[in-house]
Amino acid sequence: MFCDHGMKTEPLSIYDLERISALQPSDWSDIIPFFSFYLNAAYCDPIKVEIDNHIIGVGSAIKYKGTAWIAHIIVHPDYRRRGIGTVITNALVETLKVQGFKTVSLIATNMGEPVYRKAGFVKETEYLFFRDGQCVSDATQDVSIIPYNQKYLRTVLALDKMGSGENREVLLSSHLSGSLLYKKGKTIHGFCMPSLREGLIIADHPDAGIALMKMKYATVSKAVLPSENEAGIDFLLKSSFQEYSRGTRMCLGKRIRWVPEMLYSRIGGNLG
Repeated sequence: MFCDHGMKTEPLSIYDLERISALQPSDWSDIIPFFSFYLNAAYCDPIKVEIDNHIIGVGSAIKYKGTAWIAHIIVHPDYRRRGIGTVITNALVETLKVQGFKTVSLIATNMGEPVYRKAGFVKETEYLFFRDGQCVSDATQDVSIIPYNQKYLRTVLALDKMGSGENREVLLSSHLSGSLLYKKGKTIHGFCMPSLREGLIIADHPDAGIALMKMKYATVSKAVLPSENEAGIDFLLKSSFQEYSRGTRMCLGKRIRWVPEMLYSRIGGNLG
């Protein structure tokens, strides 16, 4: 529990799910499934702020091995500009520090970025948002793309760690089945996890990343990539995708060594 400006944060409970619908931002996906996920995942810590028995703010921490993210910091429209977002951010950060996490990351909206800067977060890069495109290539004929096999578990996790700079096995483990791998010769150069939120794609070579993008974007019309991934962005633009927004990836504490050029599709705004 954390106190600031007379307000307290408390753990969110399963009984609070129906109560947070009033916080739903009009331009966000339904927040209930996200908080249901946070409540059911042992590595997530969702919290709330209440006033007069009404939940007026929420947020969550997502904890990997040694690194963490904070996400879905939402304040009811009637209570904005009162420091509640700062209270939630500080509460999550302080708890993570006490638990020994030295790196905390997030992806900020334009509205949230000033709050996070005030809390000490610094900009790492920008994520570019694209929509209204489609790849018409028949990637199903690419013999380099194979279904996941358990024997490639450590290879996939190593690729993800190289690209993300994080040990995310606790998250990825339940999405391995159904994944697609890009294999050239005896080497796995990339993977796609269609069931993991927006469909994570990590690859250590543009040939692998683009091949997996062709497969994914034959049926998906939205994409989010870090600005450094020029090969992926060029592919999207050539596939008639249009950039429509940007988000700021920010970090507090020790910078992690990640490779944004390896990220050909993110997980989501809450998970990296």
